[in-house]
Amino acid sequence: MVNPSERRNLPRNWIGGVALLAAALFAGALAFDLGGLQSKLFAEPIAAHAIAPTFPPPAAAITPAWYIGASGYDGAEQEQKTARANLIVYFQQRSCDGCRKFEKEVLAAPEVKSFLAGVVKVRVDPGDGEREQVLARRLGVSQLPAVAVIPQQGPPRLLPQGALSSPHALIVFSR
Repeated sequence: MVNPSERRNLPRNWIGGVALLAAALFAGALAFDLGGLQSKLFAEPIAAHAIAPTFPPPAAAITPAWYIGASGYDGAEQEQKTARANLIVYFQQRSCDGCRKFEKEVLAAPEVKSFLAGVVKVRVDPGDGEREQVLARRLGVSQLPAVAVIPQQGPPRLLPQGALSSPHALIVFSR
């Protein structure tokens, strides 16, 4: 006959046996490298700078030139739908020193030009008319230069001014 105190230990012994069996199986898999387990567990991590985000290519060719103004924005929206690409709206004025600096130091950079080749882009001068001013207000523009990103899906977002300070920052914040 089994002592009642021994009955309480039976489940605990059973669980311990299962845990021991699982540990033995894992150790065997590791020792014999079943399924490439060693390479999965102990592979050297990839350097953070080597990891680049990948984005699907546009569904259709993107116009290399910038659309201009509110009427250009209408055409850019149509192209965005066709190409299934993000839309960048750059708000600027001809008399804006910060805009000229942004264009010279950031937009002219080779990496930014390469990035912009994969997006639909519009230049808008809010001083050109009522429709341009409405577009600027709708996207939350309060100072120039300003860049808004309108993704394929999701709400538009105005980039922080710090994102306009370097080519790298513009690209990172625009994705």
